[in-house]
This record gives sequence, C-alpha cells and structure tokens, in this order.
Amino acid sequence: MMDGSEDEWPLITASILEQIGYSNQETIDRMYQLTPTDMINDNRKIIGTNKAVFTLETI
Repeated sequence: MMDGSEDEWPLITASILEQIGYSNQETIDRMYQLTPTDMINDNRKIIGTNKAVFTLETI
C-alpha cells in the first residue's frame, strides 16, 4: 500500500470481511484469490508475502 498500488485491496477487503464475521466464505476466498500471496522479483525469486497485518477495533 505504501507504493500507491491498489493490488492489495482485495486482500484488505477479505480480511475486513473475516474480522466482521461475514458469513459467505466463498466471497472471502474469491477476494483472497485476486491478490497473489507471494511477492516475486525479476529473477522469479520469492522475496516476500502479501498478507493483512491489522486488527479492527471497536471504539
């Protein structure tokens, strides 16, 4: 997200849906499939992973 890319939005949305208890797991699974989990460099080596690292809180 820090680079301005929008590629991670499906990952973020899926994580939010899980955290609020959304009941349609098929939708959540589809959202996760839209964002690759592995980050690959130009040499086709895995250099990191995409994952949501936040927790929603009530205020």
